[in-house]
Order: sequence, then C-alpha cells, then structure tokens
Amino acid sequence: IPHLEKAIELAKKRQEKARYSYILAQIHQKEKQTDKAFAYFGKAMKYSNDYELEFSARLSMAQNSYQTGKSTPDQTTKALTRLLKDSKNEEYKDQIYYALANVALDNNQRPEAIGYLKNSLAYNSRNKAQQSESYLKLANLYFEEESYVDAKHYYDSTLLVLSTTDERFDQVSRYRE
Repeated sequence: IPHLEKAIELAKKRQEKARYSYILAQIHQKEKQTDKAFAYFGKAMKYSNDYELEFSARLSMAQNSYQTGKSTPDQTTKALTRLLKDSKNEEYKDQIYYALANVALDNNQRPEAIGYLKNSLAYNSRNKAQQSESYLKLANLYFEEESYVDAKHYYDSTLLVLSTTDERFDQVSRYRE
C-alpha cells in the first residue's frame, strides 16, 4: 500500500495515477477498508481518461457505498439503473445486472435477483469471467432452493465458461454430478 501511494504521487501520467489508484482501491476493498476504497475509486475516476476504468470505478463506488451504509438499497438500485440507461454502458450491462442481483440478494429478494442474473447472462457478449460468475450464482441459488434440475443446467453452463484453473472448478464439477 505505501508503495502504491508513493507511485501515485510520483507518476507523471494521469492514466498511471488512475491505474495505481484503482489497484489501491481494490486492495482496500479486499481488506474491508471501504472508506479508503471509496476514496481511491474516486481518485481513479478523476485521473482516468479510459472509460472502461472509469466505469469499473463508478460501479465499484456504487457497490461500496451500499456496503458501507452510505446509500440505501433503493438508492443503490437507482444509481445502478441510471448506469443501465446510459448508452455508453451498453457493453457493461452484464456487470450492472450482476451488481443489481447482489443488492437484491442482500435484501432477501431472490426472485428479483434471479431475474437480474438472467439479464446479466442475456446481455453478456464476450465477458467470460462475468458469465461464469452469473451462471455459478444462479446454479447455487437453484441448488439452495432444492431445484436440482435447474441447478444442474446452470452448473453445466458454468463449466463451459469457467477456467479449468479456477479453484472452484472441481467443486462445480462435483455439484453438477
């Protein structure tokens, strides 16, 4: 962390500052230091001239704001829905729907979450990582509901896109069986 902070300070190019800020935000997020993560995602957006990085920071800030209690589930859902309506985010709808599903799940809205996850898959064009996460979350939800046939179908789909080096691969294979 101190090295990344120093790198941000010394970086000459704004895009380098943006990237280092984004990485630092992710580290803070992983360490459950959500206030610091929120601040560094904001810095990443400020420095960035790359829309993909800016979008990822904006999405992470919305999720982080909800997780820290700075915004309500309704406020977060509205913010994410605004992102859905922005034409610049057409190729990122899968990620937005996935985030909406997580908010719905946190609020015990399983049917809505399942709908959001299915939308995430419907709008996914080439993001295999997002596709595997959506499939796996759907499979697990159906498994928890003891809807084993649906769960098996989604576990099958997960295995089609999940990397064989993913640490969850063997477990998903067992559940599929």
